[in-house]
Amino acid sequence: MPPERSASRKAAKSKKALRSSAGALERESQPGCEKPVFHQVYELVQRIPVGRVLTYGLISHKLNKRLSAQGVGWALNALPPAARPQGGKSGAAEAAFHSGNVPWHRVVNARGGLSTHKIADIPPDMQMQLLMAEGVVFKDELLDLERYLWMEGLHVPDSDRNS
Repeated sequence: MPPERSASRKAAKSKKALRSSAGALERESQPGCEKPVFHQVYELVQRIPVGRVLTYGLISHKLNKRLSAQGVGWALNALPPAARPQGGKSGAAEAAFHSGNVPWHRVVNARGGLSTHKIADIPPDMQMQLLMAEGVVFKDELLDLERYLWMEGLHVPDSDRNS
């Protein structure tokens, strides 16, 4: 088997394992919390306007730290690919959240950098290209958080804004 095909299979298995463990985390809920935490991440990310971003840490804070910043990254990485109509019925959960309707590319690290370069099945410059298409400008592979950070309605204490 060619090495690139082997690497592709390993990446697919790794992604499947991630989705499996993500599903377990997603089903976890706290008393009084009716939605799975991954769904809460997806709903919050869906609210980020075009040309604006949030950080993994701010999303974590908004969720009362139910997930770490890294856990938010796991949730976004666990998004299934965009749904493709196949003439049949698809499950409600499948249609609710996928990479086509959750703008995962609008979530960046605390420095205003991109963290998707480590993910095998995402082209290295895809996140940057998607953000640039929305009008976001980069300098030395960083975006200006003071300019592009979306804080409307988040109510995050100043001490946690650099998360």
